Amino acid sequence: MSLPTAIAFSENTNFATAPGVKDANHSGGTFTGPTLWSSDMDIYAEPSGGNGSHLDMLHQSPFSMGIAAWKDNAFFVFCDYHGYIHMYDFQEDHGPGNDDHSDGKVWEYIDFDVNMINDDLPSHLVYDKSSNFLYVIDAGNGRIIRMNPESGNVTGTFSHPNEPLAEADEIENTDWVEIVNTGLIEPVGIDVIDNYMLVGDHATGEIIIYDISTVPAVELKRLQTGRTGLMGIKIGPDGLIWFVDQDEDELVRVNITNTVAIPNHDLQNSFSVFPNPSNGIIHVNFETQYQNINVTATVLNQLGEIIYTQSGITGRQMQIDISRYSAGAYTLKLETESGFASKKIIVVK
Repeated sequence: MSLPTAIAFSENTNFATAPGVKDANHSGGTFTGPTLWSSDMDIYAEPSGGNGSHLDMLHQSPFSMGIAAWKDNAFFVFCDYHGYIHMYDFQEDHGPGNDDHSDGKVWEYIDFDVNMINDDLPSHLVYDKSSNFLYVIDAGNGRIIRMNPESGNVTGTFSHPNEPLAEADEIENTDWVEIVNTGLIEPVGIDVIDNYMLVGDHATGEIIIYDISTVPAVELKRLQTGRTGLMGIKIGPDGLIWFVDQDEDELVRVNITNTVAIPNHDLQNSFSVFPNPSNGIIHVNFETQYQNINVTATVLNQLGEIIYTQSGITGRQMQIDISRYSAGAYTLKLETESGFASKKIIVVK
Protein backbone atom coordinates (compact mmCIF):
# COMPACT_ATOMS: atom_id res chain seq x y z
CA MET A 1 0.00 0.00 0.00
CA SER A 2 2.05 2.91 -1.34
CA LEU A 3 1.27 6.33 0.20
CA PRO A 4 -2.53 5.94 0.37
CA THR A 5 -4.33 9.30 0.20
CA ALA A 6 -7.91 8.05 0.41
CA ILE A 7 -10.02 4.97 1.08
CA ALA A 8 -13.53 3.93 0.02
CA PHE A 9 -15.61 0.88 0.95
CA SER A 10 -17.97 -0.70 -1.55
CA GLU A 11 -21.29 -2.25 -0.55
CA ASN A 12 -19.81 -5.68 -1.36
CA THR A 13 -17.39 -5.10 1.62
CA ASN A 14 -14.28 -4.76 -0.55
CA PHE A 15 -12.43 -1.47 -0.33
CA ALA A 16 -10.05 0.47 -2.55
CA THR A 17 -7.20 2.86 -1.82
CA ALA A 18 -5.80 5.72 -3.89
CA PRO A 19 -1.98 5.87 -4.01
CA GLY A 20 -0.47 9.35 -4.07
CA VAL A 21 2.66 8.28 -5.96
CA LYS A 22 3.79 8.49 -9.57
CA ASP A 23 5.06 4.91 -9.91
CA ALA A 24 4.03 1.96 -7.73
CA ASN A 25 7.29 0.25 -8.69
CA HIS A 26 9.36 3.32 -7.73
CA SER A 27 11.36 2.99 -10.95
CA GLY A 28 10.66 6.39 -12.52
CA GLY A 29 7.61 5.46 -14.59
CA THR A 30 3.91 6.33 -14.34
CA PHE A 31 2.66 2.89 -13.38
CA THR A 32 0.16 3.35 -10.56
CA GLY A 33 -3.52 3.63 -9.74
CA PRO A 34 -6.17 2.41 -7.31
CA THR A 35 -5.83 -0.89 -5.47
CA LEU A 36 -8.63 -3.24 -4.46
CA TRP A 37 -8.56 -5.02 -1.09
CA SER A 38 -10.69 -7.44 0.90
CA SER A 39 -12.00 -6.38 4.30
CA ASP A 40 -11.90 -10.04 5.35
CA MET A 41 -9.12 -10.20 7.94
CA ASP A 42 -8.38 -13.77 6.90
CA ILE A 43 -7.29 -12.34 3.52
CA TYR A 44 -6.14 -8.76 4.08
CA ALA A 45 -2.43 -8.47 4.97
CA GLU A 46 -2.11 -12.25 5.08
CA PRO A 47 0.51 -14.16 3.04
CA SER A 48 -0.74 -14.95 -0.46
CA GLY A 49 2.30 -16.47 -2.12
CA GLY A 50 2.26 -13.70 -4.73
CA ASN A 51 2.22 -9.90 -4.90
CA GLY A 52 0.86 -9.22 -1.45
CA SER A 53 -2.75 -9.64 -0.38
CA HIS A 54 -4.36 -7.10 -2.73
CA LEU A 55 -7.31 -8.38 -4.80
CA ASP A 56 -6.64 -6.25 -7.87
CA MET A 57 -4.78 -3.18 -9.08
CA LEU A 58 -4.93 -0.95 -12.17
CA HIS A 59 -2.27 1.54 -13.18
CA GLN A 60 -3.56 4.53 -15.14
CA SER A 61 -3.76 7.24 -12.43
CA PRO A 62 -0.47 8.48 -10.96
CA PHE A 63 -0.94 10.74 -7.93
CA SER A 64 -4.47 9.55 -7.13
CA MET A 65 -5.66 12.02 -4.50
CA GLY A 66 -9.23 10.97 -3.78
CA ILE A 67 -11.47 7.93 -4.27
CA ALA A 68 -15.19 7.14 -4.02
CA ALA A 69 -17.04 3.81 -4.24
CA TRP A 70 -19.64 3.46 -7.01
CA LYS A 71 -20.93 -0.12 -7.19
CA ASP A 72 -19.46 -3.59 -6.70
CA ASN A 73 -15.76 -3.30 -7.63
CA ALA A 74 -16.11 0.05 -9.43
CA PHE A 75 -14.62 3.26 -8.02
CA PHE A 76 -14.07 6.89 -9.03
CA VAL A 77 -10.59 8.40 -8.66
CA PHE A 78 -9.26 11.96 -8.70
CA CYS A 79 -6.19 11.67 -10.96
CA ASP A 80 -3.97 14.68 -10.38
CA TYR A 81 -1.38 13.51 -12.92
CA HIS A 82 -3.74 13.64 -15.91
CA GLY A 83 -6.09 16.23 -14.41
CA TYR A 84 -9.32 14.26 -14.87
CA ILE A 85 -11.76 12.09 -12.96
CA HIS A 86 -11.31 8.40 -13.75
CA MET A 87 -13.68 5.48 -13.23
CA TYR A 88 -12.12 2.09 -12.51
CA ASP A 89 -14.11 -1.12 -12.66
CA PHE A 90 -11.94 -4.03 -11.53
CA GLN A 91 -14.79 -6.38 -12.50
CA GLU A 92 -13.88 -9.86 -11.19
CA ASP A 93 -10.89 -9.51 -8.89
CA HIS A 94 -7.83 -11.60 -9.73
CA GLY A 95 -7.55 -13.04 -6.21
CA PRO A 96 -5.01 -12.23 -3.48
CA GLY A 97 -1.54 -11.59 -4.84
CA ASN A 98 -2.24 -12.38 -8.50
CA ASP A 99 -1.68 -10.05 -11.46
CA ASP A 100 -4.23 -10.57 -14.25
CA HIS A 101 -5.77 -7.13 -14.90
CA SER A 102 -7.04 -7.75 -18.42
CA ASP A 103 -10.77 -7.53 -17.55
CA GLY A 104 -10.39 -4.05 -16.04
CA LYS A 105 -12.34 -1.07 -17.37
CA VAL A 106 -11.18 2.56 -17.18
CA TRP A 107 -13.17 5.65 -18.18
CA GLU A 108 -11.68 9.13 -18.34
CA TYR A 109 -14.21 12.00 -18.04
CA ILE A 110 -12.75 14.80 -20.17
CA ASP A 111 -15.45 17.50 -20.08
CA PHE A 112 -13.72 19.33 -17.21
CA ASP A 113 -10.23 19.52 -15.70
CA VAL A 114 -9.53 18.90 -12.02
CA ASN A 115 -6.50 20.17 -10.14
CA MET A 116 -5.05 20.18 -6.65
CA ILE A 117 -3.68 23.21 -4.79
CA ASN A 118 -0.46 21.43 -3.88
CA ASP A 119 0.90 17.94 -3.24
CA ASP A 120 0.09 18.11 0.49
CA LEU A 121 -3.66 18.66 0.14
CA PRO A 122 -5.73 15.86 -1.41
CA SER A 123 -8.97 16.63 -3.20
CA HIS A 124 -11.64 14.16 -2.15
CA LEU A 125 -14.84 13.12 -3.86
CA VAL A 126 -18.03 11.32 -2.87
CA TYR A 127 -20.75 9.42 -4.72
CA ASP A 128 -24.34 9.89 -3.56
CA LYS A 129 -26.26 6.74 -4.45
CA SER A 130 -29.70 8.24 -3.80
CA SER A 131 -29.25 10.92 -6.47
CA ASN A 132 -26.68 9.14 -8.67
CA PHE A 133 -24.42 12.21 -8.52
CA LEU A 134 -20.68 12.30 -8.02
CA TYR A 135 -19.44 15.32 -6.06
CA VAL A 136 -15.83 16.34 -6.75
CA ILE A 137 -13.62 18.85 -4.98
CA ASP A 138 -11.64 20.68 -7.67
CA ALA A 139 -9.53 22.59 -5.18
CA GLY A 140 -7.07 24.02 -7.69
CA ASN A 141 -9.95 25.80 -9.43
CA GLY A 142 -11.78 26.73 -6.19
CA ARG A 143 -14.94 24.85 -7.00
CA ILE A 144 -17.05 21.75 -6.37
CA ILE A 145 -18.43 19.85 -9.34
CA ARG A 146 -21.51 17.66 -9.45
CA MET A 147 -21.68 15.06 -12.22
CA ASN A 148 -23.95 12.24 -13.32
CA PRO A 149 -21.37 9.49 -14.00
CA GLU A 150 -23.77 7.54 -16.20
CA SER A 151 -24.33 10.44 -18.58
CA GLY A 152 -22.20 11.25 -21.62
CA ASN A 153 -20.90 9.03 -24.36
CA VAL A 154 -17.67 7.43 -25.55
CA THR A 155 -15.83 9.74 -27.97
CA GLY A 156 -12.35 8.29 -27.96
CA THR A 157 -9.86 5.84 -26.56
CA PHE A 158 -8.01 6.42 -23.33
CA SER A 159 -4.60 7.42 -24.65
CA HIS A 160 -2.27 6.22 -21.90
CA PRO A 161 -3.03 2.64 -20.83
CA ASN A 162 -0.15 1.04 -18.97
CA GLU A 163 -1.51 -2.50 -19.40
CA PRO A 164 -4.04 -4.51 -21.45
CA LEU A 165 -7.61 -3.53 -20.49
CA ALA A 166 -11.09 -4.66 -21.47
CA GLU A 167 -12.10 -1.01 -21.90
CA ALA A 168 -10.13 2.26 -22.00
CA ASP A 169 -12.58 4.99 -22.98
CA GLU A 170 -12.80 8.77 -23.02
CA ILE A 171 -16.23 10.04 -21.96
CA GLU A 172 -17.63 13.41 -23.05
CA ASN A 173 -20.92 15.34 -22.96
CA THR A 174 -21.63 14.41 -19.35
CA ASP A 175 -24.26 16.10 -17.22
CA TRP A 176 -22.10 18.23 -14.93
CA VAL A 177 -22.28 21.61 -13.20
CA GLU A 178 -20.29 23.80 -10.81
CA ILE A 179 -22.39 23.53 -7.68
CA VAL A 180 -20.04 25.76 -5.63
CA ASN A 181 -17.50 28.20 -7.08
CA THR A 182 -17.07 30.85 -4.36
CA GLY A 183 -16.20 31.01 -0.67
CA LEU A 184 -13.61 28.19 -0.59
CA ILE A 185 -9.88 28.57 0.05
CA GLU A 186 -8.42 25.08 0.49
CA PRO A 187 -11.29 22.59 0.26
CA VAL A 188 -10.17 19.02 0.97
CA GLY A 189 -12.88 16.81 2.51
CA ILE A 190 -16.45 16.24 1.36
CA ASP A 191 -19.53 14.19 2.21
CA VAL A 192 -23.22 14.26 1.32
CA ILE A 193 -26.32 13.37 3.31
CA ASP A 194 -29.80 13.82 1.83
CA ASN A 195 -29.97 17.38 0.45
CA TYR A 196 -26.93 18.55 2.37
CA MET A 197 -23.25 18.64 1.50
CA LEU A 198 -20.42 19.12 4.00
CA VAL A 199 -17.03 20.46 2.86
CA GLY A 200 -13.91 20.80 5.00
CA ASP A 201 -11.67 23.82 4.32
CA HIS A 202 -8.08 23.19 5.42
CA ALA A 203 -7.15 26.89 5.34
CA THR A 204 -9.81 27.99 7.83
CA GLY A 205 -10.45 24.80 9.80
CA GLU A 206 -14.14 25.14 8.98
CA ILE A 207 -16.69 22.52 7.97
CA ILE A 208 -19.16 24.24 5.65
CA ILE A 209 -22.72 22.94 5.28
CA TYR A 210 -24.60 23.53 2.03
CA ASP A 211 -28.14 22.96 0.83
CA ILE A 212 -27.66 21.15 -2.49
CA SER A 213 -31.31 21.04 -3.50
CA THR A 214 -30.60 24.10 -5.67
CA VAL A 215 -27.81 25.01 -8.10
CA PRO A 216 -25.66 26.73 -7.09
CA ALA A 217 -25.70 25.21 -3.61
CA VAL A 218 -26.70 27.52 -0.76
CA GLU A 219 -24.31 27.88 2.16
CA LEU A 220 -26.16 27.29 5.43
CA LYS A 221 -23.58 27.19 8.21
CA ARG A 222 -19.87 27.11 9.03
CA LEU A 223 -18.64 24.95 11.91
CA GLN A 224 -15.42 26.11 13.54
CA THR A 225 -13.22 23.13 14.40
CA GLY A 226 -10.28 25.22 15.62
CA ARG A 227 -7.93 22.81 13.84
CA THR A 228 -5.08 23.67 11.47
CA GLY A 229 -4.77 20.16 10.01
CA LEU A 230 -8.34 19.52 8.82
CA MET A 231 -8.31 17.00 5.96
CA GLY A 232 -10.88 14.33 5.01
CA ILE A 233 -14.37 14.35 6.57
CA LYS A 234 -17.13 11.75 6.86
CA ILE A 235 -20.66 11.55 8.24
CA GLY A 236 -20.86 8.33 10.23
CA PRO A 237 -23.86 5.96 10.46
CA ASP A 238 -24.76 7.65 13.75
CA GLY A 239 -25.08 11.00 11.96
CA LEU A 240 -21.98 12.44 13.61
CA ILE A 241 -19.22 14.20 11.68
CA TRP A 242 -15.72 12.74 11.74
CA PHE A 243 -12.57 14.34 10.34
CA VAL A 244 -8.84 13.75 10.12
CA ASP A 245 -6.45 16.25 11.74
CA GLN A 246 -3.15 15.76 9.94
CA ASP A 247 -1.18 18.12 12.19
CA GLU A 248 -2.15 16.28 15.37
CA ASP A 249 -2.32 12.78 13.84
CA GLU A 250 -5.85 12.46 15.19
CA LEU A 251 -9.27 11.25 14.09
CA VAL A 252 -11.81 13.68 15.55
CA ARG A 253 -15.55 13.39 16.09
CA VAL A 254 -17.68 16.54 16.20
CA ASN A 255 -19.90 16.57 19.27
CA ILE A 256 -23.24 17.86 18.02
CA THR A 257 -24.50 18.44 21.56
CA ASN A 258 -22.18 21.47 21.61
CA THR A 259 -22.82 22.78 18.10
CA VAL A 260 -25.54 22.50 15.51
CA ALA A 261 -23.85 20.23 13.03
CA ILE A 262 -26.14 18.26 10.78
CA PRO A 263 -29.72 18.18 9.54
CA ASN A 264 -32.47 17.40 12.05
CA HIS A 265 -34.65 14.85 10.26
CA ASP A 266 -37.41 15.10 12.86
CA LEU A 267 -37.68 18.86 12.35
CA GLN A 268 -37.56 18.40 8.57
CA ASN A 269 -40.71 16.29 8.78
CA SER A 270 -42.45 18.44 11.41
CA PHE A 271 -43.16 21.68 9.58
CA SER A 272 -45.05 22.65 6.44
CA VAL A 273 -44.99 25.75 4.25
CA PHE A 274 -48.02 27.18 2.46
CA PRO A 275 -48.82 28.48 -0.01
CA ASN A 276 -45.82 27.37 -2.05
CA PRO A 277 -45.47 28.85 -4.66
CA SER A 278 -46.62 32.16 -3.18
CA ASN A 279 -46.48 35.90 -3.83
CA GLY A 280 -43.82 36.17 -1.13
CA ILE A 281 -46.03 35.92 1.93
CA ILE A 282 -45.87 32.40 3.35
CA HIS A 283 -47.00 30.66 6.51
CA VAL A 284 -45.01 28.01 8.38
CA ASN A 285 -46.92 25.47 10.48
CA PHE A 286 -45.16 23.47 13.21
CA GLU A 287 -46.30 20.16 14.64
CA THR A 288 -46.88 19.89 18.38
CA GLN A 289 -43.35 18.89 19.46
CA TYR A 290 -41.88 22.11 18.02
CA GLN A 291 -44.51 24.60 19.19
CA ASN A 292 -42.69 25.44 22.44
CA ILE A 293 -39.11 25.36 21.15
CA ASN A 294 -37.22 28.46 20.05
CA VAL A 295 -36.76 28.43 16.28
CA THR A 296 -34.70 30.77 14.12
CA ALA A 297 -35.93 31.27 10.55
CA THR A 298 -33.66 32.44 7.75
CA VAL A 299 -34.37 32.92 4.05
CA LEU A 300 -31.52 32.84 1.55
CA ASN A 301 -31.51 33.73 -2.12
CA GLN A 302 -29.84 31.65 -4.83
CA LEU A 303 -26.48 33.32 -4.12
CA GLY A 304 -26.64 32.20 -0.51
CA GLU A 305 -27.28 35.76 0.75
CA ILE A 306 -29.56 36.19 3.77
CA ILE A 307 -32.58 38.29 2.85
CA TYR A 308 -34.72 37.60 5.92
CA THR A 309 -34.13 36.38 9.47
CA GLN A 310 -36.27 36.04 12.60
CA SER A 311 -35.29 34.42 15.89
CA GLY A 312 -37.05 33.36 19.08
CA ILE A 313 -40.04 31.95 17.23
CA THR A 314 -42.45 29.78 19.23
CA GLY A 315 -46.01 28.63 18.64
CA ARG A 316 -47.96 26.74 16.04
CA GLN A 317 -47.55 29.11 13.09
CA MET A 318 -45.40 31.97 11.82
CA GLN A 319 -45.59 34.27 8.82
CA ILE A 320 -42.71 35.30 6.57
CA ASP A 321 -42.94 38.25 4.18
CA ILE A 322 -40.41 38.40 1.34
CA SER A 323 -42.89 39.87 -1.15
CA ARG A 324 -40.62 42.81 -1.96
CA TYR A 325 -38.08 40.47 -3.52
CA SER A 326 -38.16 39.30 -7.13
CA ALA A 327 -39.71 36.07 -8.34
CA GLY A 328 -37.56 32.98 -8.09
CA ALA A 329 -36.41 30.15 -5.84
CA TYR A 330 -35.33 30.75 -2.24
CA THR A 331 -34.25 28.56 0.66
CA LEU A 332 -36.02 28.67 4.02
CA LYS A 333 -33.79 27.42 6.84
CA LEU A 334 -35.17 26.65 10.31
CA GLU A 335 -32.70 26.10 13.14
CA THR A 336 -33.06 24.87 16.73
CA GLU A 337 -30.59 23.74 19.37
CA SER A 338 -30.82 20.18 18.03
CA GLY A 339 -30.17 20.88 14.36
CA PHE A 340 -31.59 22.51 11.27
CA ALA A 341 -33.91 21.81 8.36
CA SER A 342 -34.68 23.57 5.10
CA LYS A 343 -37.21 23.75 2.32
CA LYS A 344 -37.21 25.36 -1.10
CA ILE A 345 -39.80 28.12 -1.49
CA ILE A 346 -40.91 29.66 -4.78
CA VAL A 347 -41.99 33.26 -5.25
CA VAL A 348 -44.11 34.13 -8.28
CA LYS A 349 -45.30 37.54 -9.40
